[in-house]
Amino acid sequence: MSTERDDQPDASPEVLAVARYNELVTKNYRNTRVMGQLAEQSGGARLTRATFEMLAVIHRYGPLRVSELVQRVGVDQSTVSRQIRPLEELRLIVRSEDPDDRRVVWLDATEAGIDLMRKLRRRVNRNVEAALASWSPADRETFGKLLERFRQSVLDLAAAQAFETTPETSK
Repeated sequence: MSTERDDQPDASPEVLAVARYNELVTKNYRNTRVMGQLAEQSGGARLTRATFEMLAVIHRYGPLRVSELVQRVGVDQSTVSRQIRPLEELRLIVRSEDPDDRRVVWLDATEAGIDLMRKLRRRVNRNVEAALASWSPADRETFGKLLERFRQSVLDLAAAQAFETTPETSK
């Protein structure tokens, strides 16, 4: 088996730990078996990662305007339109017109969409519980507080547009 390349020799152990955690999350997100299990839970509907991401955002923030969905997922409106169509066909989301402005389209999760997201959330929660099972209650509490603090710091940086958006090429 190959060894891990140390391509970040200047990074602190904390930064490397977060990077490795992000890799783990990304790997799980890309896991085709997970997507297949989601399909089974949604009555055999084949959800792509892109359509699933749309459903997750609509479930969390809905009802929301299509324009807000575009902003939240960071793709153009035609891409959003293409990706929400299967969700409508599967009756996981519903589209409605704004009674005050017919140009505005609202999206919201249906009961079936909410149910699917709840099933997934329960599954994720069970996995987190299993990963933390051997931790002391104090460690679990500390971890939760620090993780939330980190999440808020990332949100604050993003809001201030202080994130670097391209890889560092000098050095």
